[in-house]
Amino acid sequence: MNIGYFDDLAPRKQKARVNSLLLLARAFSFARQAFLKGHDMHTASKGKRKVPITFKCYEPKIWKRHEMKTIVLVIAGIVLLMAGTANATYTTDNSLYVGTTFATGINVIGGPASGSESGGSIDGSILNNVNLAYVYCLGLYQYVTVGQTYGSTTVSNDGTLVTTNPVTTITPVTNATAIAWLLYNYGQSGQGTNQSALQAAIWTEEFGSTVYVPSTAGALYSQYSYYLSQLNNAEIPGPLPNYVSDFLWMTPNGDPTIQALVGYEPTVGGSPTPIPGAA
Repeated sequence: MNIGYFDDLAPRKQKARVNSLLLLARAFSFARQAFLKGHDMHTASKGKRKVPITFKCYEPKIWKRHEMKTIVLVIAGIVLLMAGTANATYTTDNSLYVGTTFATGINVIGGPASGSESGGSIDGSILNNVNLAYVYCLGLYQYVTVGQTYGSTTVSNDGTLVTTNPVTTITPVTNATAIAWLLYNYGQSGQGTNQSALQAAIWTEEFGSTVYVPSTAGALYSQYSYYLSQLNNAEIPGPLPNYVSDFLWMTPNGDPTIQALVGYEPTVGGSPTPIPGAA
């Protein structure tokens, strides 16, 4: 799967892991040399044969056992370091500019967020100097400031939100696979009925229909219901296709008190032309 600029943003982490690996290998080499040196100093000549004279721990069989244990530990360290490099799914210190064009008047009924809400698509957003095709909100109980640049944004490609303030915490987005499916099939820029209905559907998948439901009046609710019915139909045959890695799951400044976002950048995923909505 092409994860776009993740390959460009991760080098610092990968370099740190490689440096750790080199230090680990060097330490092992020095330890082995020191051991062999000590072994030679504690042996005496008996004819043509050198034998240990003091410590039984220097007998060849014991050395082999200790050497093998050390080698196993070194190999385990190498495997863990390599796995950490290969499976890096988030990056930090990304520059996210939150655009100033967004949808308004998404009327919410039920839950503590009742009232008129704003949401996606938040157009004009830019991540690391790359224009995002569209951006939608995750979360209902925080705020993000439009027109502002968040220079320490964490970005994942596995449906998790990564907060780094005060400590690093990785939290899976509830129903990330369903949200990604909605975005893959219906995600688009703009601030019309379709976009507001998609934002409403994302919130319902994230928080549940008992917490978030848009006002039942009008075209927005009709489109919202259509999106969720299509999602339900897609789930009936079996597991949904997993489009999670096609999208960018962003936590501005890694701060859990700021509203998280999910966006699409054309070089990362394969979101197609949106499927037409309800007739």
